[in-house]
Amino acid sequence: MLASILVLPQMGVDMAQLEVALHVLFVTFQAMKLSGHPWPLVTEDIQDGCLQRLTARARFNDGLPQELANKVVEQFHAEHAERYLLAFVYGWLGDNDLMGVRTEAEKYLMLGALNLVECVAFVGAAKTTR
Repeated sequence: MLASILVLPQMGVDMAQLEVALHVLFVTFQAMKLSGHPWPLVTEDIQDGCLQRLTARARFNDGLPQELANKVVEQFHAEHAERYLLAFVYGWLGDNDLMGVRTEAEKYLMLGALNLVECVAFVGAAKTTR
């Protein structure tokens, strides 16, 4: 997961913005560590699959009327397996003025940070079904 953050400067993310993404990664790592659960390896394939689902959800919401889109987003958050981590990431991005996604670099940063949450939720769900 570290590599998915460290590649962001190649996508135009500046060092100040990279700090935001690194903070998300460190908080995610600490949360996983403090949970006391054994965590499976988050492979590139898992990261790719999570990113595909994340972008598909964003594209789906993009075409909806605003009221329906808001309901879909609320439901997604309420039912998310890692809703507290997700809330932290949205809050941290907002605190650092990155929710507006004004540039391609900010888009990649947001996707990278949110994909960390999706990966943790995915491996956490896989861990509990074994």
